Amino acid sequence: MIKLFAKFFSKRFQLIRIYLFQNLSNYKIVEGSPQIKQPTLFVGSGKIIFKEKVQLGYYPSPMYFDTSIYIEARSKASTIIFEKNVIINNNAKIICDKTSIYIGENTIIGYNVEVLDSDFHGLSVENRKNGNYECKPVHIHKNVFIGNNVVILKGVTIGENSVIGNSTVVTKDVPPNAILVGNPGKIIRYIN
Repeated sequence: MIKLFAKFFSKRFQLIRIYLFQNLSNYKIVEGSPQIKQPTLFVGSGKIIFKEKVQLGYYPSPMYFDTSIYIEARSKASTIIFEKNVIINNNAKIICDKTSIYIGENTIIGYNVEVLDSDFHGLSVENRKNGNYECKPVHIHKNVFIGNNVVILKGVTIGENSVIGNSTVVTKDVPPNAILVGNPGKIIRYIN
């Protein structure tokens, strides 16, 4: 009886959280209708485009009930595109500051992943607070599998069919069919 109550309550609790985040989001910048399984916040003044069958959040998976997904197209010049059949696990952070982030079809993204097109602050002391910093687009090709706790930094292109191992920091382009692991990421082999 307690298990049934807990299951019933947890599903309702998650629906309430999803509803609250929808009301905090800026849906004027969103095109398409993703399947939202975890609370997701959409913010910014750019464009966020979803093609068919994109899923945000996954149950059962860690951080389902206690975190959220954050997707920001910060400026009017920024665009984030999710192609069809993309699955993004819980607690993802995708922030496009001034360029574009593209996620190709059939890509699977693990939990607690960050994809960023910017450093968001200049490296020199005089540029840390003035908005003078560099942004570069991120392009993730189709059929990419990205593990948990991965960070993908600005200017990176990930080739189709590649695998990015858990906790990898992607700082450079990844060729197609590569398996990349580590911090910074290094290719350990290729998929036949």
